[in-house]
Amino acid sequence: MRFFLLLGLGLAGLVACSTTTKVISSSGDGGPGDTSSLPEIPADQLGAACSGFGTSPGDSALFDSDMCPAGACLADARTGFDLYCSADCDNARCPKGYLCQDVSLGGPKRACFRDPNPPPDTTDAGTDSGDAGVKSFLDVRLPAYKSGSATKTDLALRDYQDPTAAKRDLVIVLVDSAWSTYDQKQLQDLDAATYSRVEIVSVLMDGPMTGKGATASDFAQWHAKYTHVDMALDSLLAALGPGLGQITAVPSWFVFDAKTMKQIATDMGYMMPSMLGSTIESWRALAK
Repeated sequence: MRFFLLLGLGLAGLVACSTTTKVISSSGDGGPGDTSSLPEIPADQLGAACSGFGTSPGDSALFDSDMCPAGACLADARTGFDLYCSADCDNARCPKGYLCQDVSLGGPKRACFRDPNPPPDTTDAGTDSGDAGVKSFLDVRLPAYKSGSATKTDLALRDYQDPTAAKRDLVIVLVDSAWSTYDQKQLQDLDAATYSRVEIVSVLMDGPMTGKGATASDFAQWHAKYTHVDMALDSLLAALGPGLGQITAVPSWFVFDAKTMKQIATDMGYMMPSMLGSTIESWRALAK
């Protein structure tokens, strides 16, 4: 049994439900032929993270999703696992960095897949601003506390990367809201449980009221309750949201392979310790 606290317009609704995963197969890497006369899909509609979907290894699947600007979330498990916003390219061209490839069942015949060998980006070529800037949401530094410490610091999700898997297999981002009773219960449970070679990082999104971003004071109080967990503050998920995707329920889980920091799974809802243990092992298998 899985429990969710849904995010709404000032209303937190408690729903008890079981989850299912829809699987759609894909065949081939076909293309739509000459697309020069078709309109191009805006690049900013593609690539953001979406959640709640999956497919079998070797397959791909396209799902309707209101998390994505073009209304489609692509689960690509042909090699590894990718889950990101995509678009139907039956009657449009994919932008640079994406390939229009076949999705054989469950919707449009084709979708925009990330190009594994994208053309080089020549934007601003030859200039040097002296500051490379933040290239990924994984590199954004957030106010933070490390477990067992009362000293405020900062961290980026990239800090947890372990390229040789010397210490950890998984990095799990647990997005929380202070108003959620199940987020509170989840963090309490983590104090009594031990999961080897896994780093769980709580990211506080909302304060004590639904839809109200957490403040520095809310964050300090949250840390004081749960000092056993590394945690960061991202009010309303303004910094990580573009990478993680829209949050529709809490707690929400975003799972990364520690070696590459590639997102390999998403889930949502409170998990009892026994359930979380088995779920972590299934996630760990995806990182092998």
